Amino acid sequence: MFSQLLYTMKNSLRAKPYIYLLIFLTQIISLLCVFVCCGLIYNAFTKYKEASFESRCIYAEFINVYDDSVSDEEKFGDGMRYDQFQKGLDSIKELFENNKANILVHGRIKMGGEYLSASVFYNGITGSDYQPYDIVATLDGYSTGDHINIDGTNYRIAAPSKTSAICFPVGENTPQSVVPCDIQIELQHQPTYKECKAITDRITMLFDPINIAEPENLELLDVQMNNTQVALSAVMLVIAAHSCGICYSYINESRRKQFAIYKICGAKSSDCFAVCIMEAAAYMAAGFAAAYLVFEYLLKNILLSFYPSIDGVYNAKMYVCVLCAYVLITFIVMSFSTIKYTRIPIAEERKQL
Repeated sequence: MFSQLLYTMKNSLRAKPYIYLLIFLTQIISLLCVFVCCGLIYNAFTKYKEASFESRCIYAEFINVYDDSVSDEEKFGDGMRYDQFQKGLDSIKELFENNKANILVHGRIKMGGEYLSASVFYNGITGSDYQPYDIVATLDGYSTGDHINIDGTNYRIAAPSKTSAICFPVGENTPQSVVPCDIQIELQHQPTYKECKAITDRITMLFDPINIAEPENLELLDVQMNNTQVALSAVMLVIAAHSCGICYSYINESRRKQFAIYKICGAKSSDCFAVCIMEAAAYMAAGFAAAYLVFEYLLKNILLSFYPSIDGVYNAKMYVCVLCAYVLITFIVMSFSTIKYTRIPIAEERKQL
């Protein structure tokens, strides 16, 4: 059997060496495609560790509250009303409706002849347990449970404040006399370049801030399923399978006369089938070894430069799984096409010769 295999491969390589070189290269390219696909699919369906707060936050400053050379009345007296700010904020929120956000607005509110620090919260990620017209405040003469009238609206102090004099945890019910000083937008997931630029451009157009800060690192590291990667992986897998199918169909077609000669000389159909499968196994082993070396030492580092998080997928287990799947698919393809030729009666084989 082994001598028949060597004789078959020797004659084939001598007759059409360029064809078998092309088949060998096609196998290598197909396997490289499979290796790349494994990484891309892993990257597309894997949930990554959530990005840090700094990489999810966009900050804009409208008024320099620390400028001691300007009085409070000059800084906040002519500031924008909150209803004007709210309209612009609603326009900004439309840009990240698919990426939830917590929004914190720092400001000042005039009470009793002085400007007190105020905060406004929009809890888009976790939601809020506070009721409409609840406030969180630490004000002289008031305690938890008391009611206070601000701009003609009755508010209930639900809890003491630890961050500012008065907080409005339900942003939609903020008094119009609150003067926004800055805004901090904490997105649930790290924004893309396009998403971040759209938000900062909208803030600049609406509010003309004196300072605006974007996340330093805008790579997309959030929980993701990138449809482009999935589609590319699927296409590459189909191309790889189709290429292998064409290669082995050609091998089987080129063996028809050799099968006929073997059978006329007394070989069984199972012997012919075994020779064909063994030859395919030899090509597969050489092709897989070459593809592994090319990928591991040439292409892997290039791929990891784009997707560093997929480094863990390229281990011995993955390569063994790919090899097993490749061998299984190849044997199935070979079996269907080879059995068709090995079952031809000897009388028919004589006519074809």
